[in-house]
Amino acid sequence: MILPERLGRPVRRIGAALLLLWAFATFWLFTTGAWKQFWPSFGGLLTVARFYAWGVFRGEEPPYRKIFTRKHNPLQALSYLALKVVLFPAIWSTGLIYLLHALWGHWDPGGFWMTIVANLHILAGFAIFTFVIIHVYLLTIGHGFLRHVRPMVTGFDRIVLTPEQEAYLRADEPERLRE
Repeated sequence: MILPERLGRPVRRIGAALLLLWAFATFWLFTTGAWKQFWPSFGGLLTVARFYAWGVFRGEEPPYRKIFTRKHNPLQALSYLALKVVLFPAIWSTGLIYLLHALWGHWDPGGFWMTIVANLHILAGFAIFTFVIIHVYLLTIGHGFLRHVRPMVTGFDRIVLTPEQEAYLRADEPERLRE
């Protein structure tokens, strides 16, 4: 046992809650079609990466503007896709395998597979932690912390609409528009 029982039980409950939240979010993304926001377009990827590496420190304008059908720049889309398709499944699957070691441990008397699972779990954890650190850092650059966080909290952001998109929203989904 790695964690004492008094600490392990709450950690497992939090993990189970996060796993359920991830499953619900994945279901929601696929049923609403919002998954398309995370499909990366590789055109402009290097330009956006260059902007985040140097241009943001020189006061350059961002090379990407949010539009109604694509709210993430190519680097964001690629990062979120990797997080949702690679890192989250890796942390959950290795965590469950790790948690259920008592059921399969007798097939691994030397602990070889347990070491592999544990190292993959730690690697995925460090990658997610790195993603969070980079995210928090990026919230502090550019237009300021609140301007980046407000859309995450309220669900609304200013984006460029074509006249056709604006007409559609005004007619069919006016609650999605704010002046």
